[in-house]
Amino acid sequence: MQKELTRMKKIMHFTSQKIANELGISVQMPFIDESIIKFVGTLPVNLLVNQNDDIKFGKWILRKAFENDLPSSVIWREKTPMQDGSGTVGLIKMFDSVITDDVFKEKIKK
Repeated sequence: MQKELTRMKKIMHFTSQKIANELGISVQMPFIDESIIKFVGTLPVNLLVNQNDDIKFGKWILRKAFENDLPSSVIWREKTPMQDGSGTVGLIKMFDSVITDDVFKEKIKK
């Protein structure tokens, strides 16, 4: 698990920090804070990832910590790709309905 956490730390990049810098505001990202990452590395794997109703969930310790304070629909919400909430999925569907695969293939040849 520690190897996976180290790998994730190296590849995870968030545009929110760059955007915040451009806007002159600060963004707090606790899950990529070095002290949090070190602490998480000391926890047993079953507190990081576990199952609920045969579905695997990450951030297990946080879900359990807030289980009595937040609605179940929030606590046990399955992770979705960031682009699902950004509206880009709708754009892809719109492009697919407007531009056929043949037209697209022809355009990329040029």
